[in-house]
Amino acid sequence: MKSSTIIIVLLVVVIAFCSHYLKNKKRKGALKILNDRSPKITFDEYLNYFKNLGYSPLHITLLYKKILILVGEDQFNFYPEDNIGELYFYDGLDDVEIMDGMCLDLNLPKASQEDIDHVQKDNPFFNATFVLDLISFIKAKNTKLSPPDLNTF
Repeated sequence: MKSSTIIIVLLVVVIAFCSHYLKNKKRKGALKILNDRSPKITFDEYLNYFKNLGYSPLHITLLYKKILILVGEDQFNFYPEDNIGELYFYDGLDDVEIMDGMCLDLNLPKASQEDIDHVQKDNPFFNATFVLDLISFIKAKNTKLSPPDLNTF
């Protein structure tokens, strides 16, 4: 009886692992196709687009790097209007990772649901503008906090 239980548990673990592996491989393939088919945009073009809208170059660069890390690529074509969560992530926690990671790197408190709701009034999509607006909003609420350590980027 015990050996059959162990076999069943091991089988479930193997199936879960294989499912995760195949899902990740499919996601990587879809990202590669998306990247190959998209017109190329340089990081400088991306940076300048948001700088011209008044966003901090530090915040823009940090967001760009966070997305690269989460998609698992060294270089990728991101567009300012891209719905980040829909196009690049398969796990609902990735958007939280970006927001929390940026707040941590910038010495800001994590975004509360109230902060997110406030920003979603003007921008219902999880795109770069949403994240940059959220970071700007949190920073404005917490202006007495110490500046980030620029050596960590």
